[in-house]
Amino acid sequence: MMKQKIYLISGLGADERVFKNLDFKGFEPCFIKWIEPFKNETLPDYAKRLLPQITTEKPIILGVSFGGMIAVEISKLIDYQKVIVVSSAQTKNEIPLSYRFLGSLKIHYFIPSFILKSANFITYWLFGVSTFEDKKSKVSGNTDYLTKGIAEARFIRAFAYFYIGRTFKDVPIVADPLELTKPGKNLVPRYFQKDVLRFAIEDLKFAEENLGATAYQPGRVTKMSAKALMSKIYLYLKDYDNAKAKAKEVIDFANTNPTVVGLYDNYQEMFTTSKANNNKESLFSLQWLVSMSWNGANRFMTYAGPAPLLRPTHPPSYLPTY
Repeated sequence: MMKQKIYLISGLGADERVFKNLDFKGFEPCFIKWIEPFKNETLPDYAKRLLPQITTEKPIILGVSFGGMIAVEISKLIDYQKVIVVSSAQTKNEIPLSYRFLGSLKIHYFIPSFILKSANFITYWLFGVSTFEDKKSKVSGNTDYLTKGIAEARFIRAFAYFYIGRTFKDVPIVADPLELTKPGKNLVPRYFQKDVLRFAIEDLKFAEENLGATAYQPGRVTKMSAKALMSKIYLYLKDYDNAKAKAKEVIDFANTNPTVVGLYDNYQEMFTTSKANNNKESLFSLQWLVSMSWNGANRFMTYAGPAPLLRPTHPPSYLPTY
């Protein structure tokens, strides 16, 4: 018996892997691929150009996040059996007031688009760590994996607030973005820069306490990552004693674990070959994929990254950047 097709639309910056834990038993999942938008193209027009990827009559369409909004637009153009919207909005009126307010300020124009293309310090800041904390309170048994997840998220949030505080000085502190969606909670005061950075340090102390000394997966942050970033923030605050103390803890660990943390043997190689990715000198770095579909990788690197890293099939040389 032929399975019924269900058309799946991921959110921006995501692909079909967002659906990997869903059970589509009895259905044939068909993934809608993102295409590059035209300049000043409207959402309905963009949705119309996705239609050729839907090849059955009266389809079932499931969209997540921005993909849900696209699914709604597609439903206005064709007859459909069912449209399922997950973690999204059917109309602009369902978008939280705080988000609409930020949108009216055009803040997104000042955030490089590549930052929002994958999970990173900005997206963790926007969506918060309360999801992990809420889940931990409802799970019985061993919750160590959730504690580690919270520690990683708080490290990323600290990293975000260090850059935000250093760039914009006095800014709001948002510990739980979901609170902003509640009536009367959308106005958040600005905090002095020193308090913003202290907030970041508290996150890093939690990360330091709950992360392992070594990464359980390439690219994951560790106790040493937290110590090093704390040292950098203390140095920025001109708290030289604490900066020195945290830096020494990392150095001491490196001296006793030279294969885990330390200087990389070939400095030039770190910028000219991907084999140096996540080397022992790298305590924290954003993780990028070299090749994905449009809107799924790191476009910033396409324009500004070292070509030998982006074009590993070329003869070794310093090629022009793209």
